[in-house]
Amino acid sequence: SMGRNYNKLKGRIAELGLTQTSLAALIKINESTMSQKLCGKSAFTTTQIDEICKVLDIANEDIGAYFFTA
Repeated sequence: SMGRNYNKLKGRIAELGLTQTSLAALIKINESTMSQKLCGKSAFTTTQIDEICKVLDIANEDIGAYFFTA
């Protein structure tokens, strides 16, 4: 496991009234891929992180807190 903690990211998704499924659709990845990434089974690509940040309105300086927290 990558050992990543995506609780803050999951919180942001919920805060905006989205779901893992709707976010996956918005950034054009498979729902199961999104689920695996949020469970820490595989890493988000730089492109996916950029796209998620656009959708969730996450500032560049906050990326670490959302994507790189152990």
